[in-house]
Amino acid sequence: MKGLQDGRGCLTQRGLAVIRAAPLGQGPLDLATHLVSCVSCQRRLLESGGARVRSGRRAHKPALVRSMVLMGSGLLLALLALAILARLS
Repeated sequence: MKGLQDGRGCLTQRGLAVIRAAPLGQGPLDLATHLVSCVSCQRRLLESGGARVRSGRRAHKPALVRSMVLMGSGLLLALLALAILARLS
């Protein structure tokens, strides 16, 4: 695939267009391999509007926040149980 990379191996405008047009995860392997390791090409792809966001998916709370809420709830339940047991004694 000639004309998709320049002399240094960086993606040309045409190469970036090929990556943007390809279905997610199915771009040409040599272009994708370079893109993974080249910050300059990643920046150019993002600035050109080539970043695709999967729509229809809800944002999930980070695992840390969820874990903290569950741990806090468990701690409150344990304290309540201890208070009930202390009152019964």
